[in-house]
Amino acid sequence: MSNSEKRFEREVLEAVTEIGEILPHVLARYTKLVAVAALAEHMGGALHFMLREGEISAMHAALVLQRITTTAFAGAPPQAGPDETA
Repeated sequence: MSNSEKRFEREVLEAVTEIGEILPHVLARYTKLVAVAALAEHMGGALHFMLREGEISAMHAALVLQRITTTAFAGAPPQAGPDETA
């Protein structure tokens, strides 16, 4: 892993810690699902803005979304979708 990748990972973990300190206040007022949906709104808006401003490429945005998917479904067994049978 390069130094810039290590720095990026360290900064991501630091940001996760800071957001984690704010979340209990949000969760005291809203359900977990509402809080996650609000975070998704922020994520989508931020990615859209950074793409529009040329700060990131579509590939970078896709990597962020892939990271979310990987984290969300880590260890989860595959399940049938709403229109599929198990």
